[in-house]
Amino acid sequence: MTGGRATPQPKTSPPLADRVARNTGLRIAAELVGKLAGILLFAVMARELGRQGFGDFVFVATLGLLITMLGGLGSDDIVPRAVATGEADVERVTWDALGLKAVCGLVLLAAALSVGLAGGYETEVIVTLALVGVASLIDLFTATFSAVFQGLSDLAPEATGRILQLSLRAAAGVGV
Repeated sequence: MTGGRATPQPKTSPPLADRVARNTGLRIAAELVGKLAGILLFAVMARELGRQGFGDFVFVATLGLLITMLGGLGSDDIVPRAVATGEADVERVTWDALGLKAVCGLVLLAAALSVGLAGGYETEVIVTLALVGVASLIDLFTATFSAVFQGLSDLAPEATGRILQLSLRAAAGVGV
């Protein structure tokens, strides 16, 4: 209360609150499924590959993660804001982000392959590194489309895609 008058509280419209709650629930579900699939994948890999094989797997997975983390240069934080505020054309922002990721991701993939070759890893590990690197690039690109959906306040396609992606990745890893 200020001077005997109640300060008006901003009200969130029910449709917006429902959409936020739904999007949050979908995002949480996608992350939980992804984490559980990842735990399963690492457990099977550790058991089946042994110490040396699992070490090679972790090396490849780490370099793939670096490509994914560094390849976008923060563009996935810019795209949703630009889409949501209407500051820029959605198509232009999307293509700019994809172009940035393609250039940076390919440079990082080349660097990762160079590290693998310089480290004297077996051909099988280098080929796996190349495959994981390409998968990381695809992951980078799909994150751009997720950022667009986030800007449009519709996380249902993104969450569904993330659940499918992480589940299929774990299933493929366990299968291989």
